[in-house]
Amino acid sequence: MKRLIIKQLAILSKDKDAGNLFTFSDGVNFILSDKNSAGKTTLLNLMYSALGCVVKFKNEWINSFIRLDIAIEGNSYSLYKTPNEIYYIHDEKDLVKYENESDYHKRLSEILGYKIYLKVHSGTPKLARPAHFFLTSYISQAKGWNSFFPNSFEKLGEFRAFQPDLVEQFCKVKSDKELENEEEFNRVKDNLKQKTNEKQVLNLTKENLEKETNFDINKLKENVENYEKSLNLLQDELSNLVVERQFLLNEINFVTPTVKEVDEDYQEARMHGAKIECPYCGTIHSNTITEKSELFFIKTKLEDELINNQSRIKEIDIKISETEINIKELSELKSGIDHLISDNTKHLRKAITANEIFGIISDLENEITQLEKRKKSINKIKNRNRKEYEEHREAVNDFFVTKLKYYADRLSIVFNNYDEIQKVTDYNKVLNAVKGGAADSNRTVLAYYLAIYSTAINFNTEILPPLVLDTPNQNEQDKENYKSDRKSVV
Repeated sequence: MKRLIIKQLAILSKDKDAGNLFTFSDGVNFILSDKNSAGKTTLLNLMYSALGCVVKFKNEWINSFIRLDIAIEGNSYSLYKTPNEIYYIHDEKDLVKYENESDYHKRLSEILGYKIYLKVHSGTPKLARPAHFFLTSYISQAKGWNSFFPNSFEKLGEFRAFQPDLVEQFCKVKSDKELENEEEFNRVKDNLKQKTNEKQVLNLTKENLEKETNFDINKLKENVENYEKSLNLLQDELSNLVVERQFLLNEINFVTPTVKEVDEDYQEARMHGAKIECPYCGTIHSNTITEKSELFFIKTKLEDELINNQSRIKEIDIKISETEINIKELSELKSGIDHLISDNTKHLRKAITANEIFGIISDLENEITQLEKRKKSINKIKNRNRKEYEEHREAVNDFFVTKLKYYADRLSIVFNNYDEIQKVTDYNKVLNAVKGGAADSNRTVLAYYLAIYSTAINFNTEILPPLVLDTPNQNEQDKENYKSDRKSVV
C-alpha cells in the first residue's frame, strides 16, 4: 500500500504581497491557533487546491501562487498552481505545464494510482477525480461534521449518488480480483459496442455501393485532380512545418543562455536584503520583494517560453511525421485510381467492395466473436468466484463494525444498538443509532471516518491519503472529548 505524504506547502499572495512556508512531518501534524479565524482552514484549502480540488478562498488568497511538495513511495513531486489556474507538475525528470484542469486531474490520478470508478449520470463508470478521492479522508469544518462525504469541495456534481461506490472501493469491499474482472468486463463491453457500430456503418456503406450500377469516369478524374491539389497543400504544409521548426530551434538556442543569466541574477538577489551593490560600479540598487518578484517573473516567463518552444517542436515533429504519412497514402491512392481509370467501372467496383469493405467487415466479425467469447468468459469467472467475493466483503464489513465500536468507546459514544450497522455504506444508520445530541453526532462522524480509514489500511487500499480533520470546537464538546486539538489535524 502506497502512502501520500504532504511534505511542504509554499504560498505567495499577490494581493497581500506576502507569503509563507509550512513544513510537515511524516506523522501527525497539528495546526493550532489561539484565534478561531487565523487562516487554518485557508491553509488546508490551499493544499487541496494544489491537489486538484476546487475550493472557495477568501478574497486575499484568490490570487496566490501555490507550491505543494508531496512524496509517494520514495518518489517526490512538486505541484504548482498559479492565480490564472495554470498547473505544473515537477518530478525527478521533467516540469510539465497543464493549462487544462482535466489534464491535470488525469495526471494526478496516475501519480496517486488509486482505482475508484464512479458512475456518471448516464450510468457509465469513470475514474474518479482527485477531489472525490480525497473526500474519503477529509472532514471539513463547514460541511463535514453533520454528514458523510458531503460536497466539501466545489464542482462535485459529475457523478450520481457516488458515496456508496466511493467508500466501498476505498475500503476494498470489492477484492482486487473482483475489481479487475469488472474493469476488464466494462472495457470489453465498450470495445464490443464500438466494433458493432463500425460493422453496422460498413454494412450500410456496402449496401449503398452494391446499389450503384456504374461509376462516372469523369468523376474519378475529378477526384484525381482533387488529390493532386491536396498533395500540393500537404507539401506546402510540410515545408512550413520544417521552417517553423528551425525557427523555434534558433529561438531555443537564443533564450537558453538568457534564462541562465536571469536565473543567476535572481539567485544573487535572493541572497541579499532590500539593497544590493553592483559588483562592477559600486552603485546601490533597490532589492525589495518587488524587484525580486520582477526578476522571478522574467525568469519564469523565459522558462515558459523555452518549455512552450520545446513542446511545440515535439508537436511539429509529430505533425511532420503525420503529414509525410498522409502524402505517401494520398500518392498511393492517386496512383491506384489512375490505374483503375484505365479499366472498366465493373473492375473498379469489384476492387472497392470485395477487396476493401468485405475484408474489413470480415475482420470486424472475427474481433466481435472474440470479444463476445471474452465477455462470457469473464462472467463465468465472476460467477465461479462469487462465494469468494462474498466472503471477502463480509470480512471487510465485519472489520469495519469492529473498528467502529472501538472508536466509539474511545470517543465516549453510546449507540442504541449495532444491529442496523453491518457494512461501510451504513453511514446514515450510524448517525441514527447514536444516543445524545449534536456533540455526540460530531464524534460519531469522526468515529466513522476513523473506522473506514483503518479498514482501508487493513485491506491494503491502493494509496492512503492523509487523514485531515478540520475541527472547530463543535457544539460545546467537553474538554475530555476535545483535548487532542483545537482546529486541524493533517
